[in-house]
Amino acid sequence: MVERRLVTSLVIVGDEVLSGKVVEQNAAFLIKRLRELGARVREVCFVEDEIEAIAEAIARNRARADRVIVTGGIGPTHDDVTIQAAARALGVEVHEDEALLSQIAELGKAGTRRGSASVAELSQGERRLARVPRGACLEWGRAGVPWPVTRVENLWFFPGVPPLLQALFEGVVHHFSGSPPIFSEVLELDTDEATICEALDAIVAAHDQVAIGSYPRREAGAWQLKLTFESHDRAATEAALAAARNAFAAYSRGG
Repeated sequence: MVERRLVTSLVIVGDEVLSGKVVEQNAAFLIKRLRELGARVREVCFVEDEIEAIAEAIARNRARADRVIVTGGIGPTHDDVTIQAAARALGVEVHEDEALLSQIAELGKAGTRRGSASVAELSQGERRLARVPRGACLEWGRAGVPWPVTRVENLWFFPGVPPLLQALFEGVVHHFSGSPPIFSEVLELDTDEATICEALDAIVAAHDQVAIGSYPRREAGAWQLKLTFESHDRAATEAALAAARNAFAAYSRGG
């Protein structure tokens, strides 16, 4: 029996992404890394900075995935409402986390803010960075990244700044590992989808353990087609590839 893959979903928050002011990078990074880890990405949801919209996206995805990664909207400004939305989706209140307050003060001592400070001296803006939904825990990653990832049940909250998100993800990557490896093969053809669709349907039916994808493109006035074959079973993947190579030998580009 094939071991079950981890099912993940991504909720990408930010008006700047949906308005085109910022080119979104986090989804592409996370999809690539999760695939490398063998995890399945069920859904990627882009949401504006609006509490009800974010809460609805979080509630929907947390019921359908093992891990939900939420990015963006966790800073101190007026449009950072992800934490409030998550609390609403979970039916809990927002509060200031004492460990985060201490870390923010410590970062000030390290020179990132204004010299030494106590928690009592933190500004309101700095205190907002310590807001989390009630019941949250902090997942501290690798050394050199002085900030944790906030987790509540199966929800994981990351900042929207790509370099910081990437560093934080690598520090908690073990929480997204453990899925069985995926074996993947590719076949390149010089043809269009309509020409081979019936034969491809037969191959798909005969190799139901393998996920087979068909991706057309047009170059230099001619159609080209990339077929992909993926499975947790290497032999099954290779068998499906062999069947396609045999069926489409007339169109093969040597893949």
